[in-house]
Amino acid sequence: MTYTELPQTFWAYLAGFFDGEGNICCTSPSFRLQLAQSGWRGKVLMEEFRRIFKEECKLPGKIRVTPWIPNAKNMKSWPKKPKNPQTSYRLTVTHRDSVRFILSRMFPFLKIKKVETQDVLRYFRLFPKNQGWNKTRDAVCGKGHPFNQSNTGYINKLRKDGQQYRYCVQCSRERARSTRAGL
Repeated sequence: MTYTELPQTFWAYLAGFFDGEGNICCTSPSFRLQLAQSGWRGKVLMEEFRRIFKEECKLPGKIRVTPWIPNAKNMKSWPKKPKNPQTSYRLTVTHRDSVRFILSRMFPFLKIKKVETQDVLRYFRLFPKNQGWNKTRDAVCGKGHPFNQSNTGYINKLRKDGQQYRYCVQCSRERARSTRAGL
Protein backbone atom coordinates (compact mmCIF):
# COMPACT_ATOMS: atom_id res chain seq x y z
CA MET A 1 0.00 0.00 0.00
CA THR A 2 1.26 3.49 -0.78
CA TYR A 3 1.06 6.30 1.72
CA THR A 4 1.43 10.02 1.24
CA GLU A 5 5.07 11.12 1.41
CA LEU A 6 6.19 13.97 3.64
CA PRO A 7 9.24 16.25 3.25
CA GLN A 8 12.64 14.91 4.34
CA THR A 9 12.88 17.70 6.94
CA PHE A 10 9.86 16.26 8.76
CA TRP A 11 11.45 12.79 8.95
CA ALA A 12 14.75 14.29 10.12
CA TYR A 13 12.92 16.21 12.87
CA LEU A 14 10.94 13.13 13.88
CA ALA A 15 14.12 11.00 13.90
CA GLY A 16 15.82 13.45 16.29
CA PHE A 17 12.77 13.45 18.50
CA PHE A 18 12.57 9.63 18.39
CA ASP A 19 16.28 9.32 19.27
CA GLY A 20 15.68 11.32 22.44
CA GLU A 21 12.11 10.56 23.50
CA GLY A 22 10.98 7.44 21.63
CA ASN A 23 11.10 3.68 21.90
CA ILE A 24 10.19 0.50 20.06
CA CYS A 25 8.45 -2.22 22.08
CA CYS A 26 8.24 -5.82 20.93
CA THR A 27 4.75 -7.15 21.54
CA SER A 28 5.35 -10.50 19.91
CA PRO A 29 4.81 -11.08 17.06
CA SER A 30 4.49 -7.36 16.28
CA PHE A 31 6.08 -4.08 17.36
CA ARG A 32 4.80 -0.85 18.90
CA LEU A 33 6.40 2.54 18.27
CA GLN A 34 6.07 5.18 21.01
CA LEU A 35 6.99 8.83 21.46
CA ALA A 36 6.47 10.74 24.72
CA GLN A 37 6.64 14.34 25.86
CA SER A 38 5.40 16.08 29.00
CA GLY A 39 3.39 19.22 29.60
CA TRP A 40 0.83 21.00 27.47
CA ARG A 41 3.38 21.59 24.70
CA GLY A 42 4.04 17.86 24.63
CA LYS A 43 0.32 17.21 24.22
CA VAL A 44 0.12 19.66 21.31
CA LEU A 45 3.15 18.07 19.63
CA MET A 46 1.90 14.48 20.08
CA GLU A 47 -1.55 15.45 18.73
CA GLU A 48 0.12 17.11 15.74
CA PHE A 49 2.16 13.97 14.98
CA ARG A 50 -1.02 11.88 15.26
CA ARG A 51 -2.87 14.21 12.90
CA ILE A 52 -0.03 14.09 10.34
CA PHE A 53 0.16 10.27 10.44
CA LYS A 54 -3.61 9.70 10.24
CA GLU A 55 -4.79 12.56 8.02
CA GLU A 56 -1.82 13.43 5.80
CA CYS A 57 -0.02 10.07 5.50
CA LYS A 58 -3.27 8.09 5.86
CA LEU A 59 -1.55 5.34 7.87
CA PRO A 60 -3.70 2.36 8.93
CA GLY A 61 -4.30 1.06 12.44
CA LYS A 62 -4.50 2.70 15.83
CA ILE A 63 -2.46 5.84 16.31
CA ARG A 64 -3.42 7.45 19.60
CA VAL A 65 -2.23 9.90 22.20
CA THR A 66 -2.71 8.88 25.83
CA PRO A 67 -1.87 10.81 29.01
CA TRP A 68 0.29 9.38 31.77
CA ILE A 69 -0.17 11.11 35.11
CA PRO A 70 2.65 10.58 37.63
CA ASN A 71 1.54 9.57 41.13
CA ALA A 72 3.11 8.12 44.26
CA LYS A 73 2.65 4.52 43.07
CA ASN A 74 4.29 4.81 39.65
CA MET A 75 7.07 7.15 40.91
CA LYS A 76 8.00 4.80 43.77
CA SER A 77 11.22 3.55 42.13
CA TRP A 78 12.43 6.97 40.95
CA PRO A 79 15.66 7.97 42.74
CA LYS A 80 14.84 11.69 42.62
CA LYS A 81 11.21 12.71 42.60
CA PRO A 82 10.24 16.00 40.95
CA LYS A 83 8.44 18.61 43.07
CA ASN A 84 5.73 19.32 40.48
CA PRO A 85 5.52 16.33 38.09
CA GLN A 86 3.79 17.08 34.79
CA THR A 87 1.46 14.87 32.85
CA SER A 88 3.25 13.06 30.05
CA TYR A 89 1.60 12.38 26.69
CA ARG A 90 2.45 9.24 24.75
CA LEU A 91 1.89 8.73 21.04
CA THR A 92 1.52 5.02 20.22
CA VAL A 93 1.57 3.43 16.74
CA THR A 94 0.65 -0.26 16.71
CA HIS A 95 -0.13 -1.29 13.12
CA ARG A 96 2.72 -3.25 11.52
CA ASP A 97 2.59 -1.37 8.19
CA SER A 98 2.47 2.01 9.97
CA VAL A 99 5.45 1.15 12.20
CA ARG A 100 7.43 -0.06 9.18
CA PHE A 101 6.55 3.07 7.16
CA ILE A 102 7.58 5.47 9.94
CA LEU A 103 10.79 3.61 10.86
CA SER A 104 11.93 3.27 7.25
CA ARG A 105 11.48 7.02 6.65
CA MET A 106 13.29 7.98 9.88
CA PHE A 107 16.11 5.44 9.47
CA PRO A 108 18.57 7.55 7.42
CA PHE A 109 18.43 10.33 10.04
CA LEU A 110 18.72 8.26 13.23
CA LYS A 111 21.88 8.37 15.35
CA ILE A 112 21.17 6.76 18.76
CA LYS A 113 18.51 4.18 17.93
CA LYS A 114 19.70 3.27 14.44
CA VAL A 115 20.72 -0.31 15.32
CA GLU A 116 17.40 -1.10 17.04
CA THR A 117 15.48 0.36 14.11
CA GLN A 118 17.60 -1.63 11.65
CA ASP A 119 16.85 -4.82 13.61
CA VAL A 120 13.10 -4.20 13.53
CA LEU A 121 13.14 -3.40 9.79
CA ARG A 122 15.17 -6.57 9.19
CA TYR A 123 12.61 -8.57 11.21
CA PHE A 124 9.81 -7.17 9.04
CA ARG A 125 11.74 -8.21 5.92
CA LEU A 126 12.53 -11.73 7.19
CA PHE A 127 9.04 -12.42 8.55
CA PRO A 128 6.43 -10.91 6.25
CA LYS A 129 2.98 -10.21 7.62
CA ASN A 130 1.23 -13.24 9.17
CA GLN A 131 4.34 -15.40 8.79
CA GLY A 132 6.14 -14.62 12.05
CA TRP A 133 8.18 -17.15 14.01
CA ASN A 134 5.17 -18.25 16.05
CA LYS A 135 3.16 -19.20 12.96
CA THR A 136 5.83 -21.58 11.60
CA ARG A 137 6.57 -23.02 15.04
CA ASP A 138 2.91 -23.84 15.64
CA ALA A 139 2.64 -25.82 12.40
CA VAL A 140 4.83 -28.67 13.69
CA CYS A 141 5.62 -30.37 17.01
CA GLY A 142 9.04 -30.32 18.67
CA LYS A 143 10.20 -33.31 16.58
CA GLY A 144 8.92 -31.84 13.33
CA HIS A 145 5.71 -33.85 12.93
CA PRO A 146 2.92 -31.78 11.35
CA PHE A 147 -0.01 -30.59 13.45
CA ASN A 148 -2.76 -31.64 11.05
CA GLN A 149 -6.23 -33.07 11.62
CA SER A 150 -5.10 -36.70 11.87
CA ASN A 151 -1.95 -36.07 13.96
CA THR A 152 -3.30 -33.64 16.58
CA GLY A 153 -4.84 -34.72 19.86
CA TYR A 154 -6.45 -32.45 22.46
CA ILE A 155 -6.49 -32.56 26.25
CA ASN A 156 -9.68 -31.47 28.04
CA LYS A 157 -7.77 -28.89 30.08
CA LEU A 158 -7.87 -25.23 29.02
CA ARG A 159 -4.86 -22.93 28.76
CA LYS A 160 -4.84 -19.39 30.17
CA ASP A 161 -5.92 -18.02 26.79
CA GLY A 162 -8.99 -20.29 26.76
CA GLN A 163 -7.71 -22.71 24.10
CA GLN A 164 -7.25 -26.45 24.62
CA TYR A 165 -3.83 -28.00 25.06
CA ARG A 166 -2.84 -30.08 22.07
CA TYR A 167 -0.32 -32.86 21.55
CA CYS A 168 1.30 -34.73 18.68
CA VAL A 169 -0.34 -38.16 18.26
CA GLN A 170 2.74 -39.62 16.55
CA CYS A 171 5.05 -38.52 19.40
CA SER A 172 2.55 -39.91 21.92
CA ARG A 173 2.58 -43.30 20.15
CA GLU A 174 6.39 -43.32 20.04
CA ARG A 175 6.59 -42.56 23.78
CA ALA A 176 4.11 -45.36 24.53
CA ARG A 177 6.13 -47.85 22.42
CA SER A 178 9.40 -46.92 24.13
CA THR A 179 7.75 -47.21 27.56
CA ARG A 180 6.35 -50.69 26.73
CA ALA A 181 9.70 -51.80 25.29
CA GLY A 182 11.52 -50.69 28.44
CA LEU A 183 9.24 -52.73 30.76
